[in-house]
Parts: sequence; structure tokens; C-alpha cells
Amino acid sequence: MLKRSTLAALLMALTIFAGACGKSEPTGSGGTSGGGGAASGPDMATPQGALKALQDAFATLDPAKFEACYTAEAWKEGKMKKEIDEMKKEGMSISISFTDADIKVEGDKAVVATKMKFKMKDGKEEEESEKFHMVKVDGKWKFASK
Repeated sequence: MLKRSTLAALLMALTIFAGACGKSEPTGSGGTSGGGGAASGPDMATPQGALKALQDAFATLDPAKFEACYTAEAWKEGKMKKEIDEMKKEGMSISISFTDADIKVEGDKAVVATKMKFKMKDGKEEEESEKFHMVKVDGKWKFASK
């Protein structure tokens, strides 16, 4: 089973491996609500929308949803999909919570302080704080390195 420290390292690796360049995805129509269109998911034109997309990716552990949240360079590393598959195998669930006050935007960069809750297959839950760094690329907010 993945330990909390391993998962925290994974999450940090996800943000470190994310580069400053991204690929374009279709934009939803949800505005700041992050609601998005039916096929495209949350609208990543705002940090809140990108965070909601990441929440959805963790809720479903769908690799395609993670890929949409990070830059192309991050996905090319190949480590992310392997770790997602491991989380699925272990029956782990992860949830992310944040408020608008937790998001600090400066131009085309943002940092968000989140609370992440890890629920293991055996029912044990742990929570820890995590900061995610974001950059705006082609009008969409993506998770990136510092």
C-alpha cells in the first residue's frame, strides 16, 4: 500500500515535474464556478476551475483528467500514470479542499494552499496541507513547478 509519505512525495513530484509550457484543452463555459461544458469538464480559465478539475481527477483517478490539469512535459515523465495506477490498485481516495482566500494570484502565477485528505482502503484517513503552484498558459491555469 502507498504510505502517506509516498503519496505526499508523489504529489510534490506532480507539481515539480510540471513545466511552464502546456497544451491546449477545450474550454468549458462555467466561468469562475468551474462548472465547464459536458465533455470538457471544469473551466480552467480560473485557478478555481483548475483546482476543481484536479479535485475531479483525484476523485476519479482518471489519468486523462490528470493529464488535462498538468503541462504536457509533466505527463511525458511517465511517473504520474504509474502512481495513479498504484493509487487505484490500493483502493485509495483523495480529496482536496480550498477556499478562494487560499488562492494567491500574481499575474500569470498563483499559489494555492490546500488541505488534502487521504482515505485508505482500510478506512484510515489522514489529512495534510499542500501548496500547489500554478501558471497561466494559453488562457488556462495549469499546475506547475515553483
